[in-house]
Amino acid sequence: MQIQKLKILMIGPSESGKSLLANFISEAVNFEDSEPRPTQGVRIVEFELPNLSINDKQSKVDIELWDCSGDHKFESCWPALRVGVSGVIFVCSSNSTNAPRELELLYNYFVSQPKLSTKQCVVFCNCTDGQEDTGVLNLCMYAYVLQENKRL
Repeated sequence: MQIQKLKILMIGPSESGKSLLANFISEAVNFEDSEPRPTQGVRIVEFELPNLSINDKQSKVDIELWDCSGDHKFESCWPALRVGVSGVIFVCSSNSTNAPRELELLYNYFVSQPKLSTKQCVVFCNCTDGQEDTGVLNLCMYAYVLQENKRL
């Protein structure tokens, strides 16, 4: 069985739900019981996907999910974060009016400059749709296409 290791960054504006989503994806904690706290710099969550079929071959994939702070005071750490990146998960909140501009800045730095493909990226928007906060992560695909620094 082939073993692959992937480094995936989870980035986006502060308070957009990145840590909650990282916990959910990695099954790290019961996300319904955790109180949100700002991430200081970066938090690395490691997990594996055993018996994954890639091109008809069974593989084991070790994931390093880098849950990055959205606070710009940690911007000096960005060069180290993007070294060896296999993919980027952008997370934003529908409550943020600054999300498109912030995502474009992050896209330019973490995707365009290191020459990652848009196929190595995904964007999620934590949508509230005017509902009461139920403590459950409500994600919808963000109608935002990242291609050559343009929104389509």
